[in-house]
This record gives sequence, structure tokens and C-alpha cells, in this order.
Amino acid sequence: MRLPTIDDRVELLEDVPELSLKKGDVGIVSGTWSLPAESYAYEVNFECAGPVKSPVRALLMLDQITLKVS
Repeated sequence: MRLPTIDDRVELLEDVPELSLKKGDVGIVSGTWSLPAESYAYEVNFECAGPVKSPVRALLMLDQITLKVS
């Protein structure tokens, strides 16, 4: 399976309570970060999260997201 790239839709694999994000939320990758030891982090924008229904931007690791196929 390929790694997510900018503009890919990704699905969250776990809750991120501090950002009011829930497992299964879908967002769009807006940036990628390469870290030492071949780890990757992804800047992901989620449309409407939390009780205020405002957009949320999160920096997530590869093990927290998966490509959304549809």
C-alpha cells in the first residue's frame, strides 16, 4: 500500500480527544513531514470536528491514519 500524499483523503484510526476527533473521521492531507528513522507525519485538515463544528488541522503519524478509498 502506498503512503498518503498531499490531497489524499485519509481516515483516522484512533480518537484524538484533545482535538475532538473521533476514529473514522475523514480528512484531507495538506502536508507531509519526513522525520528521522523513516517516520512520517502528516498535516491533515478535518472539515467539521468538535461541538463548535469548526475545521481542525492535526499533525498525525502514519499509524494514526489510513488511505480512504472511495
